[in-house]
Amino acid sequence: MSRRLTACTFAMLLVLFALGGSGSASAAAQPFHESDCLVLNAEQGLVYCYESRGVTQTRITPTGRFVGITNFRSSYTVLLNGEVIETGTINQHNLEMAEDELSHVFRASNVNTFTYSDPETGQPITCTDTVLYVFANGEVRHDAHDLRCD
Repeated sequence: MSRRLTACTFAMLLVLFALGGSGSASAAAQPFHESDCLVLNAEQGLVYCYESRGVTQTRITPTGRFVGITNFRSSYTVLLNGEVIETGTINQHNLEMAEDELSHVFRASNVNTFTYSDPETGQPITCTDTVLYVFANGEVRHDAHDLRCD
């Protein structure tokens, strides 16, 4: 399960990076493409490689509120000493509203599908994790996961 949290963390970082890029009053939707491999633990040979494609749009409302919307799809692979131990995709939609550089609302909904080998049988296990996360006015209002594996 800790690997799943790692994948979700990287996805959220990508989104925050994408949302932070515009200071114009109203910007056209901007496509983005990111890919990289990150060493998570050199001693264990744990590496996380990803490729993300999506679009982000930001604007400033007449009242001065920042609104950012991002939609993206990421695919990733987790390697342990060069061996693939997990693959997956993340489809995510995010909305952020902020004022005076403070986030008032952040909403993320995503569907994460991943496959890994059962450590005992070696058989592939595929899971889908549907997530809804809502932060509003300084507190987490909703943080729900529906994890189903076959």
